[in-house]
Amino acid sequence: MTDQENLGRFGHHPDPATDFEVEVDALQGMAYDVGVGLQNAATLRERVARAMEFRVGGVPSCVAAKGVLREIEAQLPAGA
Repeated sequence: MTDQENLGRFGHHPDPATDFEVEVDALQGMAYDVGVGLQNAATLRERVARAMEFRVGGVPSCVAAKGVLREIEAQLPAGA
């Protein structure tokens, strides 16, 4: 089994909660890059949509990360 096979859904960490939280952190950076024209907004929109499907359960840090993700989604440029 390779390291990639041991990672979570988003490819950052084997623990699903940590994997999701790291993905949201990465998306925050991407959102900044989109805002200054360095990143493709369509790519960000796709990754945000995928992350929005993650069920946070009762993990407080994941609930907070989902709130950040919703803020990112709300600020995405129209038509991206």
